[in-house]
Amino acid sequence: MGVATVICFLGYFFSDISLSRALQLSIIEFVKFFGGFYALVYVMKAFSTHILEVVQPESRIKRFVGYNLGLYILFDICILIVRFFFNVPAIIDFLPLLLAYVIWNSQKYMEVPDQKSILYVVATTILFLIIPMAIQKLLYFFMPGVI
Repeated sequence: MGVATVICFLGYFFSDISLSRALQLSIIEFVKFFGGFYALVYVMKAFSTHILEVVQPESRIKRFVGYNLGLYILFDICILIVRFFFNVPAIIDFLPLLLAYVIWNSQKYMEVPDQKSILYVVATTILFLIIPMAIQKLLYFFMPGVI
């Protein structure tokens, strides 16, 4: 999370943005992933227990969320770096969808029943993409002048 924040800050700081705006954007980047971790742990615990009907230890859910969120942070860093130095098409914004492949391969580790594997992959991928984005949009709403 810290590396993503520093890269976000440096990228905006070296462009034509003021120091306060670069700090605001880097704080949003940090809180998006930090708050996203705890929100995803809570939601995944409820999803696993009530929808998948599999009781998971919280340490396993934290490890699963941490690894996938770490991968999402790496994708976000790659997108930030590529956007700052190169003029690339918008196809690079779809890089976080590769989380679906990692989530698909995590079914055995998370002990998902075979009947609910598609539900697990689709719902978990959507949760991992939507929750950090929702936190980011909420912070854009609360911080004046960021947009």
